[in-house]
Amino acid sequence: MNILLVDDDYYIVDTVKSMIDWEKIGIDGIYTALDAASARKIMEGIPIQIILCDIEMGKESGLDLVEWARQQGNGAKVIFLTSYADFSYAQKVVTLQSFDYLLKPVQFPLLESRLLKAAEEISREEAYQANLEKWMNSQTVRKESFWRKLLFEDSDDKAVSRWMEIFGVKYGQEESFLYICISIYDYETIYESLERGMFDFLIGNITHEIFSREGYEVQALFRTDSEDASQWNMVLAHPGGTGSREALEQLGAEYIDQIDQVMHSKVSCYVGSKAPLRELAAEARAVMRMQEEDVLGIRKVKFLSDYEEKEIPYVEPAFTLWEEMLLQGETEKLVREISLYENGLEINGTCNAGTLKLFLGDFQQMISSVLHKKCISMNRLMKEPAFSDYREATRSLYHCRRYTERAVRKAAGYIRFVGEEKSVVDVVKDYIEGHLDEELTREDFAALVFLNADYLARLFKQETGLSIGNYLVEQRMGKAKQLLACTARPVNRIAVEVGYTNFSYFAKLFRKTTGMTPNEYRKSRKNSAG
Repeated sequence: MNILLVDDDYYIVDTVKSMIDWEKIGIDGIYTALDAASARKIMEGIPIQIILCDIEMGKESGLDLVEWARQQGNGAKVIFLTSYADFSYAQKVVTLQSFDYLLKPVQFPLLESRLLKAAEEISREEAYQANLEKWMNSQTVRKESFWRKLLFEDSDDKAVSRWMEIFGVKYGQEESFLYICISIYDYETIYESLERGMFDFLIGNITHEIFSREGYEVQALFRTDSEDASQWNMVLAHPGGTGSREALEQLGAEYIDQIDQVMHSKVSCYVGSKAPLRELAAEARAVMRMQEEDVLGIRKVKFLSDYEEKEIPYVEPAFTLWEEMLLQGETEKLVREISLYENGLEINGTCNAGTLKLFLGDFQQMISSVLHKKCISMNRLMKEPAFSDYREATRSLYHCRRYTERAVRKAAGYIRFVGEEKSVVDVVKDYIEGHLDEELTREDFAALVFLNADYLARLFKQETGLSIGNYLVEQRMGKAKQLLACTARPVNRIAVEVGYTNFSYFAKLFRKTTGMTPNEYRKSRKNSAG
């Protein structure tokens, strides 16, 4: 494992090199550079796994160096060192997916522990990658690749023979198989807490354990989309006979319960009919079509032989009445009305994928109309978690219920919020006070309170007598005066702390506000105190 130490202070580089127990960490090669250009040359010729880098360096900063490294595809663990606890640095460090961020002067035991932690993480990742490569070469992956090709590409006799030859698998052309589409819901919490490999392992383990009974054999289990854990494809064989529907229903019910208990997720199984290889792709398409259309089937085992595709007319609810309820703040009444409508869809079975999407589209339009009347920005509000799972809501009536209630409650909350004009202005004031050192715009404030920027500007001036821009300058100058009077910090540093990177502009604005230059003001305060 190699490390690159980058700092324009030779003493720091030399001290770090001599004070760290590199053997304990597992570092074999220690490379040093006093500037970004030298560091780039080293990285172009030598694989570097860890970079320990100063941020403030001459012509090119450590942030620039690491940004270049990332553009080259270098995934090294980066630990930044800096003399300043600068918020903008911290933001950039996060953007660059850095491992750690330490303030100088750093204690060597702390630095060594962070380096050891980085090295251990690299070792784990390398071991995982090695196991992944080994697994990729296994029979399991060859089988999965065969079934993916057969189900989603060509499946005539010639294509089947070609795929078997390419992937090294053997099946009889007349041998029959069973396709099952598995839909998983509410898996996000456990998915986020586990690495993808562990999540897939749990799914695979439970699936093989349960569906390898009653004479069945799991031939393949894989995601439809490698980036989406919500839909899986399973192929079963039954060498000993035809298998029974009752057995599959029992296995499916047990599988649903087990996924719920172990993974706290809901699942439905959509089962096709047994078919030879050449016909299995058509069977799978029919099963997936059934799964897409079925928005009522949570925790169910459903069979293609029972499925009948039919036209379901969309019955529009009383959106005008709902809109009035939302405008009048009758939130609980509206939630009950929407729930009654959704209950009716379930009880009467009058809902499929098409009608659910129509309802959600109209519902979204109703919410948008109300928010527009209240000058609330729908585009900004759509980024809120309550609105961001719209795509998930179209999967089932179960998800639709959660989405509509969350959306109504969130929209109602913002309507109440903007109705209390003082609260909106106070939020903006508090934000300004905590972010004086940042570049701030009207759009930032509008996004903060989900209002149209022009409307917020009028509201702010009406409440304070000042435009947002003038209020911001007033607060920055007030903070600057306080720092000039109470600290010995350089004037240019104070300018940065109150949001001005252009010192000349800051000095001009300060003089315009106070009638004095920053240094004159500081001197006058000292004289009055003395």
